[in-house]
Amino acid sequence: LAQEIAQDIAPSAPARSLAAARERFLPLPFATHRAPRVSTGHREARLLPLLTIEDTPPVQRWIHYFSGKDHERFQRFLSRGSSYRQVVEDVLEQNDLPPELYYLAMIESGYVTHASSRAKAVGVWQFIRATGRRYGLESDSYVDERRDPIRATEAAAKYLRDLYNVFQSWPLALAAYNAGERRILTAVMKANTRDFWELARKGFLPPETANYVPKFMAAVTIGRNLARYDFVDVQGEPYPSLEAIEVPSPVRLRDVAILAGVSDENLKKVNPHLKQGMTPPTEARYEIWVPEEHA
Repeated sequence: LAQEIAQDIAPSAPARSLAAARERFLPLPFATHRAPRVSTGHREARLLPLLTIEDTPPVQRWIHYFSGKDHERFQRFLSRGSSYRQVVEDVLEQNDLPPELYYLAMIESGYVTHASSRAKAVGVWQFIRATGRRYGLESDSYVDERRDPIRATEAAAKYLRDLYNVFQSWPLALAAYNAGERRILTAVMKANTRDFWELARKGFLPPETANYVPKFMAAVTIGRNLARYDFVDVQGEPYPSLEAIEVPSPVRLRDVAILAGVSDENLKKVNPHLKQGMTPPTEARYEIWVPEEHA
């Protein structure tokens, strides 16, 4: 397919790969690289320590809230998230991360790809622009890769792994994902403790962050015990199997759809990050997602 597109609509500009473009954004102090999208066989396990889900009063309060007053909305989160679960857990596994982190995106966005916050965080994993770019997610008037659930999950996995390596504590790493690593480092230094619960109890964390980790743990607890909390295991339509194809850029998705034999609507659906229905004119070549059976 890529060859057909190149022959039909290739621009005359010299090609340069998406990976090369991303090398411009070298994150400091953290390192980043692209995650493999397909497992390539046996590799040595480098699993980080398990993520312990604690049963504290703050966690219980959020369980009570999600399963009571917020039951209807949280059920929608569970149902919507089920479509992305396999994709997200595959990326987490490829990065040797705990599968429970699937629920972090649920707390962040309810698995809405176009979600945005007052702080201008965008996408399933709610990246702000600076952090997204630090982890290879482009965003401009043509593209916002924070909206791509696959690219954004790969970036979130790298960021979460880096945060754990810094803090050596999952509660602190999750708090840093919410508030930023510098704010959590400052809190740890001021309070002279690395105990998240003590930091929260003594007021060293912003209220949103003090609630963030309990909310996440409450979501995991409910997800493990749906019937106990009166939730239904509704399975959404599975996210389609996709292939990444590098195409000449700029090119409109409708032109790719014609050559690939896929509907324009379906191609846009699996490329939600292409805001104008076309690849960015700032790139000579660009990777787009195409359903596997049409690649």
